[in-house]
Amino acid sequence: LLVTKIHKELAVKVTLAEIFKRPTVRGLAEYISHIAKERYTLYRPIEKLETKEYYALSSAQKRMYFLHQVEPGGLVYNMPAVVELVGPVDRNKFEQAFLGLVARHESLRTSFHLINEEPVQRVHEEVELEIEELGSPFIRPFDLSRPPLLRVGLTKLEGNKNLLMFDMHHIISDGISRRILLEEFMSLYDDKLLSVLKIHYKDFAEW
Repeated sequence: LLVTKIHKELAVKVTLAEIFKRPTVRGLAEYISHIAKERYTLYRPIEKLETKEYYALSSAQKRMYFLHQVEPGGLVYNMPAVVELVGPVDRNKFEQAFLGLVARHESLRTSFHLINEEPVQRVHEEVELEIEELGSPFIRPFDLSRPPLLRVGLTKLEGNKNLLMFDMHHIISDGISRRILLEEFMSLYDDKLLSVLKIHYKDFAEW
């Protein structure tokens, strides 16, 4: 965060290693003054892309895409999680909250394809999401060409408890994203309004 802030405000590139070498404000200021003449490219904010049929992938997405093609039936990039819900669950509100997440986040409506030997991503306007019951194996391979790359389950436990299960492919999410999605799900379930998203991951990937 500090590296990005310095880059944005002062238009100079300071590596994390240099910051550790100069743990004081004075030392860091002297170093920045010294390299100011070697201006790095000015900070450029991420801009929202124009609508296209396909978009580029980030380097991490490309790596996961090709590894998935090598082992299409593998589960190594599945990101499952289980959350115990205490109290009554309105199944209709539960479903609407997850549909709201899918509508909000383009990544949950994204599929991945190989076009002219280059992996690309496509954002769909709408996708279907079915809330699964405990029965058939919940954690199973994803087909990257068929969104959503998100699977949701709800199972009633004894007493006043339910089990929320969800699984995502790592190509559309990571640990931090998963936590944010869960927090936003709870907000949507409680009928809270969420701020509008100005950019999405595809914008970052091409930036």
